[in-house]
Amino acid sequence: MEPRVSRACPGTVSISLMFTPGCLDSALGPGVHEFRGQILPLEQFFGEGPVARLLEQVDEQASPAVWVAALQGLVLERLRQDALARAYGQWRLSRGGLFLPLERMAKELGLGERQLERRVKRSFGLNIRDLRRTTRFGFALAALCAGRARGRGGVARLAQDYGYYDLAHMDRDFQALAGLSPSGILAAAAGDDPAYWLYRFKRGDFRALFLPDDVASIQSSLFPGT
Repeated sequence: MEPRVSRACPGTVSISLMFTPGCLDSALGPGVHEFRGQILPLEQFFGEGPVARLLEQVDEQASPAVWVAALQGLVLERLRQDALARAYGQWRLSRGGLFLPLERMAKELGLGERQLERRVKRSFGLNIRDLRRTTRFGFALAALCAGRARGRGGVARLAQDYGYYDLAHMDRDFQALAGLSPSGILAAAAGDDPAYWLYRFKRGDFRALFLPDDVASIQSSLFPGT
């Protein structure tokens, strides 16, 4: 829920793993709220033996593709696919659905309001208000990076399109969640600092860099009919 600076020694290997929002607890067990804001060892979730084998592959192989495949394999061994598919179906809300009044959202999911709030907290690590805030930010950021803010008044139009009260409201949320305003992100992405070049990637480029080639087959096996 806030930008964080991290530092690593030269030679450090860092691999990011992304889950469909709301499905982490159903896939691996713990709820997001149980370790939000903490740094925890992989052994706590996968056991010492499997993690030791993963690290051996990282040490022995110079190929990032091998490292990613090894981590993906480790996670796929643990996925509780039936539970994950049910959770995905239950929490798959459209952008509009997520911003429905709480009473109506709970009714459409067949839950009581307090039960819905508890499940949201466990699945996303956030209350409904903060989940809406980060979702709105995510949609707006993606549109910003896709070039939809070009032209005079473009950022203000994005603010209106994605449910912000005004441009100042959008600026505050971006500053809180990304550390920069929307215009600051665009300026940084156009600059020389490679830390911000991620914002230059088109959607297809991003998928090619950060998702495995067989992501479609994996998703279809976990979520039949999607």
